[in-house]
Amino acid sequence: MFEPEAAALAAGPLPKGKLGLIIDIGGGTSDFSVFERDGDDTRIIASHGVRVGGTDFDKAISISRVMPLLGRGGEIKNEIGDGRHTAPSGIFNDLASWEKIPFLYTGEMRRLAARFHRLGVPPEVFKRLSDVLELELGHDIAFAVEAGKIRVNAPNAHEAAIDLRIIEKHLWARLDADDLQRILADHAQTIHAAAIQTLRGANLSADQIGQIVFVGGSSLMAVIEDTMVRLFPHATLERTEAFTAVADGLAIAASKLRW
Repeated sequence: MFEPEAAALAAGPLPKGKLGLIIDIGGGTSDFSVFERDGDDTRIIASHGVRVGGTDFDKAISISRVMPLLGRGGEIKNEIGDGRHTAPSGIFNDLASWEKIPFLYTGEMRRLAARFHRLGVPPEVFKRLSDVLELELGHDIAFAVEAGKIRVNAPNAHEAAIDLRIIEKHLWARLDADDLQRILADHAQTIHAAAIQTLRGANLSADQIGQIVFVGGSSLMAVIEDTMVRLFPHATLERTEAFTAVADGLAIAASKLRW
């Protein structure tokens, strides 16, 4: 059974005369499927996907909130003369990208970070960068960013912070709900456009969707829910089994088989 069909089965009955839309946001992709139900039978009408997921959310947060504490946007003095230039962004973008972090732990990159520390303005933020590369703390930062994102997305949580004390005592990166909305706005727009493209593939209008089924932890981000509510204001939201919907649907389907 395909995953969208299983998730649809786990979501239960649809409002009479309406269709459902599954939003499955994983680590690297967001997938959308329009479905209809006839008793226990589920039919997928149209599917569409984009390469945006939870790790992209984390990267955007890290670049915006954590990397400036390590020197992103800071200045490097010239070796000779009084000139300065902005620190190159590539090293910070890679440090915020889960899959690229291990490739920064080279002698060349460590020497570059040490040079930034020596010539940077202010030098203390670039020392943090040097320490992170020397101690190979990149994935620890990624975990901290993810944890901070989850905390600020919790119900009634308006402010949280990203715990960076593994780098430096008392070091935290501020993060609140408004920050999160702003940082993830472009990704939310991409997901909004993908949902509309899915409707077009099914030749449907938004008011024909009666239920939104959220699948995957990243689908539970408030910015995603807000985006879907604006697009489908009359649809009910099914988010209770976001982490287990596919497995639940497969179990339900298996229970109906005759062996």
